[in-house]
Amino acid sequence: MAEDTPTAFGAKAVEQLARAVRDNEHRMMLPRGHRGRWQFHGGGDGSQRIWFTIISVECVSATEVKLTVLPTYYTGGCTAEIPGADSYGHVIVEDVCSILLFYTAVWLVGKTGSATYLYPRTGYCVPLWLVDNICGTPECA
Repeated sequence: MAEDTPTAFGAKAVEQLARAVRDNEHRMMLPRGHRGRWQFHGGGDGSQRIWFTIISVECVSATEVKLTVLPTYYTGGCTAEIPGADSYGHVIVEDVCSILLFYTAVWLVGKTGSATYLYPRTGYCVPLWLVDNICGTPECA
């Protein structure tokens, strides 16, 4: 088959696309001796995310709430250290969008939610866990 036939071009395009897909998968080598294992991360954009159970709630102001949470799932892997975790494994999650204003502090304790680890583009570069959502509604409690 000649190199410039449509079939040859199609096979080459498919091969290049497959290579691009493989190259774009987020992989991380785990440090397990000379025979490392590949760990694939979901999310596609490389962001870090946790699902958590709320341990305590601090109402800093009328519009600012901080949660102390215990992560139950982490996109970084089963044994990876979670950024910002204290010696008990607890993480502080902040609410910059006032998502939690409709919930009482008492109702929030014990509930499940999720948060994403984000870096600010203004001011000091101090990354934070920011609340994404809380599971459940006060009316159903």
